[in-house]
Amino acid sequence: MKDPDSRLRSEFTGDIPHFQPSVEWVLPARFTPFDDLELSIQDTVAKKVIQVIPAIGRIEFDHQGDRYSLEVADVHGAPVIFFADATSGRETYGTGRVLELASADAGRITTIDFNRVYNFPCSFTYCTCPIAKPANRLPFPVTAGEKKPLETAYEK
Repeated sequence: MKDPDSRLRSEFTGDIPHFQPSVEWVLPARFTPFDDLELSIQDTVAKKVIQVIPAIGRIEFDHQGDRYSLEVADVHGAPVIFFADATSGRETYGTGRVLELASADAGRITTIDFNRVYNFPCSFTYCTCPIAKPANRLPFPVTAGEKKPLETAYEK
């Protein structure tokens, strides 16, 4: 579901606030595939609509001495993470952000680069986007990637 006539889409200037890229947000990581295909049921910004997305594994990384793990989905053949963090709803879009991992071959993933984080399409116009699952909510601020757009269609 989307609104092709959205004023936010038609008047979009291309200006998306973002954090300054930093090597501190390129972290060593380890991808572990699931033994069998799992389906990830995601709530979406549109009430009463859910998305079912193939989940292909988990990625683990360390940040400030603690280990974290995020579910990785397969979105049209690309390994993707839908996540939220302590900036969500403040500096970044409330429902979370998206990170496509560097390799289409999930088995070759050895880093997670949060500098590549971008906003869900629903942060710009009305459409159906997943909401980061509770298991994919990081307790610390990820000050990398795109910030909240200057104007949003609606905010969670």
